[in-house]
Amino acid sequence: MSKDMISITRTFLLYIAVSLAAAKFLYSDSTELKKTYVTSVEKSIRMLINSENEIRKNILTTENNLKKLTFGVSTKSQNILKNSTISDILNPFKHKIKAIYPGTYWCGDGDISPNKEDLGFFKTTDACCKVHDFCSENISAGEEREGLLNNGIFTRSSCNCDDAFYRCLKEANNILATNIGTTYFNILRPQCFKEYYPTVNCKRYAKHHLINKKCKKYNYNFSLPQIMQWFDNPDFL
Repeated sequence: MSKDMISITRTFLLYIAVSLAAAKFLYSDSTELKKTYVTSVEKSIRMLINSENEIRKNILTTENNLKKLTFGVSTKSQNILKNSTISDILNPFKHKIKAIYPGTYWCGDGDISPNKEDLGFFKTTDACCKVHDFCSENISAGEEREGLLNNGIFTRSSCNCDDAFYRCLKEANNILATNIGTTYFNILRPQCFKEYYPTVNCKRYAKHHLINKKCKKYNYNFSLPQIMQWFDNPDFL
C-alpha cells in the first residue's frame, strides 16, 4: 500500500473516530435532563416536608402498636390517641409553608377565592397572582418537559408568565406587591424556562449575590437550533 493510501486511510479512520465521539457526546448531552436551580430556602422546606412525612409515618406506626397493646382500654383513652394528628405537632410551621397573603385570595399557596373569580381587598396585586396561577405554560414539581426536570417542590413557570408577573407587581406599586415580588423573585428565586438558542455561559451576573449568583445576561450560540432551557429571573429589588 502506498504512503498516500495509508495517509488517506488514517485520515478516514480519524474522521470516523471523531464523528463517533461527537455523536456520543451530543446524544448523552441531549438525553440528560437539565435540573432547575433550587435555593437553600426551598431545600429547607423540602426537609421539613420530609420530616413531616416521617413523623406522620411514625405516629401511624405508634398508633397501631398502642392499639395492639391497649386493646380493651377505655374509649376515652382511645379517643385521645385518635384525635392526636400531625397537624397538632406541625401547626407552628404550617403558616410558613402554606399561607395566603392577608387581603388577597390568590397570593400564596393555592387560593381561597369563594368562586374562582373574586379578588381580595388588594385587587390590583391579587389580580397579578391570579393571572400567574393560571399560567398554562408550567412544569409541576417532579415533572419533565422537553429535556428539563423540575427537581424543586413547587411549580416552575415559563419566562413569559414570570415576566408578566414581574411587570404586573411593579405596576401595582404598593407594599404588598413589593413583599410578594421580593419573596418570589429574590428569596424563592425560581428559574423560568423558554425555547431559545443554547446558552454558552453567563455574560453578566446580577449584583448583591456573593454566592449562587444570578445570571443577568447570557452569551448564546446562534449557530445551533433553539432548545428549551432554564433561565434566571431578575431580582425584584
